[in-house]
Amino acid sequence: MTEPVLSVRNLQVEFANRRETLRAIDGVSFDIAKGEVLGVVGESGAGKSVTGLAIITEATLSFLGSGMPDTMPSLGTLIRIGNNYLFSGEWWIVAFPGLALAALILSINLLGDWLRDALNPKLR
Repeated sequence: MTEPVLSVRNLQVEFANRRETLRAIDGVSFDIAKGEVLGVVGESGAGKSVTGLAIITEATLSFLGSGMPDTMPSLGTLIRIGNNYLFSGEWWIVAFPGLALAALILSINLLGDWLRDALNPKLR
């Protein structure tokens, strides 16, 4: 089995309001290997967009230096480290992780919505 390019384990997202805490995602895990495409299919409100938002949030926190530790790989950490080389002519060090993050989020949202529309008999 090939090593995953992206690995998500036990993802949990909670939203708190004044009265209660609502769990939007609980225990989502997946691996994406090189050459694979992930499509997240589900009804409206199932958590597809929140999954993408959680990945963007983790990348943002890692980019700012307050996310995952440097010993754990993260797209945000790769982009932060790549910024040191951005204007030295080695722009690809930051471009490829940035493009990978954008492609991942687009594939989760757009491909998931397309599959839902294509496979749901009520929408035909």
